[in-house]
Amino acid sequence: MAERWHESRRLERWMQTVALATLLVLGPSTVNAVISEHTTWNWVRLSAWILATVGFAIATVQSWKNRNKPRSSRLTSTVDPSEIPIEDVRKAIASTDSRIPAVKALREQHTGLGLKDAAELIDAELGK
Repeated sequence: MAERWHESRRLERWMQTVALATLLVLGPSTVNAVISEHTTWNWVRLSAWILATVGFAIATVQSWKNRNKPRSSRLTSTVDPSEIPIEDVRKAIASTDSRIPAVKALREQHTGLGLKDAAELIDAELGK
């Protein structure tokens, strides 16, 4: 999904729902225009309305269906911690003077690494 200008999934879900409702309200006038006048513009307008309505319907149903699923967190890894070379962990430790900057340096090096996993790798190397 594209980057959001807001962080509320609830707001996004309701905006999609309102947009779908608006499209459904505008639908009969679009269909009546095609029935009364068979112009190319009215057919294009009807096609655009159908595509927009179907697209918003699919997105709205998916967002309502997934509303209770947990959101992905930056704390969890998308990278397997066992795939991180031990040399990278040692470099992160050597480049800093304490644990927290080392964890930060390791996560900057491996962007998919979660906070917990990075901290565990650093702690294991430091012997804590």
